[in-house]
Amino acid sequence: NFNSSENAYYYVRVVANKSCRWSHNLCLQNPEYCEADSDASIPKVIQERAWTSPVWLETT
Repeated sequence: NFNSSENAYYYVRVVANKSCRWSHNLCLQNPEYCEADSDASIPKVIQERAWTSPVWLETT
């Protein structure tokens, strides 16, 4: 939890909205590519994540 009287470092994490995997998107646009997209072990929808480098917050 944030405490303004303590030095600390923070980082931001974000999660993107779910979207079609590139291979599934290609299959939707051109059915000839659907054979490569038929592997059930590969998800058709992905959710990407990102995070920042730590940010040091120093009290003054």
